[in-house]
Amino acid sequence: MASRDASCSGLLRPATRLVKLWNSLNGRVYSSFELETAITGQYYPDCVSLTDYVLTIFENLPDSEDQAQLVKVAKTRAAGARMFLKARLPSLAQE
Repeated sequence: MASRDASCSGLLRPATRLVKLWNSLNGRVYSSFELETAITGQYYPDCVSLTDYVLTIFENLPDSEDQAQLVKVAKTRAAGARMFLKARLPSLAQE
């Protein structure tokens, strides 16, 4: 994780912590190992901010058989937030 974080300007570790917080608040949809493996295995070509990393992680979360609805909601909200941010409407991205 440390070398991967360094290649991502030090933003991957804080993004991972935020996703792990979401995971914890939602009944541990994934194990910590599953999340870290999925996150470090992703490619982040256009990420320049913490927000970019968090949204990309959520958009690419692996499907979970146990909590499919929670993951679907997270992916949908991440995609919506990205759309509003690209349209330069950040206040709408927070809803």
